Amino acid sequence: MNMRIILTIVALVVVIASVAFPGLCQAASGAPNSADFGYGGRLDVDGLQVPQAINAAAAMGLDWIALDFDWAKRWPDPNAAPDLEGLTQAIHQAHDKRLNVLLSISHAPDWAKSAEGPDAAATANLVVSLSRLYGDALQAVELFPSANTTDGWGAAASPAAYLNLLRSVSAALSDDHRQILLVAGGLTPPGRQAAPGDMDDRQFLAELYDRGAAPLIPIVSMRLPLLTGDPMQAASESEHRVLRHFEEIRQVMRQHNHKEGLIWITAFSWPNGSLSPEDSAYARPEEQAHWLSKAYRLLKAQLFIGAAFFSQLNPASAEASSPPPSIIQPDISLHPAFSSVREVITPNGTTSFEIVFSKVTDEKIIFKKGVSP
Repeated sequence: MNMRIILTIVALVVVIASVAFPGLCQAASGAPNSADFGYGGRLDVDGLQVPQAINAAAAMGLDWIALDFDWAKRWPDPNAAPDLEGLTQAIHQAHDKRLNVLLSISHAPDWAKSAEGPDAAATANLVVSLSRLYGDALQAVELFPSANTTDGWGAAASPAAYLNLLRSVSAALSDDHRQILLVAGGLTPPGRQAAPGDMDDRQFLAELYDRGAAPLIPIVSMRLPLLTGDPMQAASESEHRVLRHFEEIRQVMRQHNHKEGLIWITAFSWPNGSLSPEDSAYARPEEQAHWLSKAYRLLKAQLFIGAAFFSQLNPASAEASSPPPSIIQPDISLHPAFSSVREVITPNGTTSFEIVFSKVTDEKIIFKKGVSP
């Protein structure tokens, strides 16, 4: 590894102005040391209505915000400072709202990877630097979601290379006395036609266990970018892209005596109709809201699932073609899923919120507490 690259990575903390973040005192919901389920949502920091979406997440009662750190996009040149402005602003606001933050690192740039995938030492330095920069505002890091695919890993999927990277990151955090949750795998279920270099996510996880990974992965993450069917639909030999695919992953965990491990579903959403004609039933917002409410109730009932993150808190950028529906919609109205998820989190809640949006100014969402009947 080029020493200049390593020094440049470590200099991240110096190049970007550091900000003090007061700590969150309570154990984060969904973590191994918490008995509570963690409700989460994914935020696109390059999308629309970012401040409004964070405030809506707090109003819904979410515990977590997940942000993507596209390494190649944020830091294409190792000799220049990374672009962290939007990310830092979002982490500031999430922390102010007492939302825990999960940062998902993806797409290593060419200067930080080899033919085998992302460079382990470069990744370890990046994670330590981000942890130093954001302090207690950053609670968890997901390492290369969809690592069982060529697209997610940046090379042919390799349990051996992934485990080597995981060990390097874990050791670097320990040496720097950083207490941060490592969320590993981002396992993505196989489609009907796998790309060259992809691995079945169950096989990928099994090989990680066979190589001794269990102590390093207290949290196994799953990514469910495309789903089909009702939340209660079970997986089959011909279709694994259902919400209950988590049962198949849990079976692998049990077979390798990792019963104490947790699963986090770090991205999921209602079916978009691309996998089955029957999914057209979820075209209307009210049906999408019902699907999401039912899904969260199912996930919370599984004691081995620590947290689950809905994929679309805010709309994608204006340039995106056919963006999926989101909690905060492009016209700054609320999707019906806002109310349905809030009811799941706080059944018969004792407070209600009036949410006022400003389309002209940068004014944040205003919360007015009132006793519900």
